[in-house]
Order: sequence, then structure tokens, then C-alpha cells
Amino acid sequence: MIRSFIAIDVPKEIKNKIAKIQMELQPILPKVSWVNPPNIHLTLKFLGDIASNQIPSITGTIRHTVQNQVPFNMKLSSISAFKNFSYPTILWIGISTDPTPIVKLAKNLNLSLNCFGFPQESRKFIPHLTIARIRNNISLTKFSSHFDAYKNINHTPISVKQISLIKSKTTSKGAIYKKLQTIQFGIR
Repeated sequence: MIRSFIAIDVPKEIKNKIAKIQMELQPILPKVSWVNPPNIHLTLKFLGDIASNQIPSITGTIRHTVQNQVPFNMKLSSISAFKNFSYPTILWIGISTDPTPIVKLAKNLNLSLNCFGFPQESRKFIPHLTIARIRNNISLTKFSSHFDAYKNINHTPISVKQISLIKSKTTSKGAIYKKLQTIQFGIR
């Protein structure tokens, strides 16, 4: 079985910018598990475990879903947290541009992949890039002034023209991601 998800990859220069932010925040947040910068992405749909023989049909369904998808731009906004800064589990960077194209894309993927038995996502989809995971019970509210320094992280639009089906393998050194397929928008 292959643990997998569908995501928007971000350019290397954005990952480098996020790596710099992570390094600046590490001294004040030493007990946080930082995401390895090459692994940073925007997840559209988590699939979980799939069989290798499902990859062609899943890829075909994704291709069909995005054949009429128009490329769009997105910009990164500021740092936030799930659940919230008082009880955080995930530290993330949001999207400052209109999230509608991303939300609609995630919804369409969710619906089209339902035929494979993947459960519909019940939570509201919030487009974001996970930069850290927080496993211990710490509050980040006292650090809010540090996060305020990172408003409008990226002023240059990121052009989104494709999505990827990605394999995730957990190791003792963290997750290793490998692109299984990249699907361009607007190709039939």
C-alpha cells in the first residue's frame, strides 16, 4: 500500500523563504517539529493508503477533474495555527489571494474521488502550507508579536498550473515525499 495525497507544489524560492522563517522562529519555538522545507506543499486531498494498481485510475480521475481547470495565482499571507494559538497542533501559512479557485479545486477532487471509496472531507477546507507540527501542549499566544513580523510573506504571485499525486513514506528521520504523477490543468 502507498500512503498518498494530492497537492499543489510551491516553487523552490518560496520553500527557501519559508526555511528562513523556520530558522528565525526555531530559537523561540524549540519544541516544535518543523516540516522539512522541500516537503512543503498545499494539500488538496489526503487519500491515505492506496494500492499501486489504483494509481492509473486515480490519475485518470484527477486528469478528468482538472481538464477544465483554469490556471490561477496565489500569494502567501501570514502565519496561523490549527486549532488556534492557545492550543496549537499545526503552524501554517495561509493564502492571501481569493481562495475560491483552490477551494473549488479541492471540492471537485473530493467529489470525483469519492467513487474510489475515499471519504468526503467534512471539515471546511482552509488552503494552507503546513510549516510545523506541535505535539506537546504549548500555547503560542505569547509569541504572537513574532508572528506579526511575517504578514504577507510572499508578494510575488505563485502560478498554479498543475497538481501532483504524491507518495508519502514515514521514516525515523521524517517524511519522504515522491511525486508519482503530475497533472497539468486544461489537458484532456
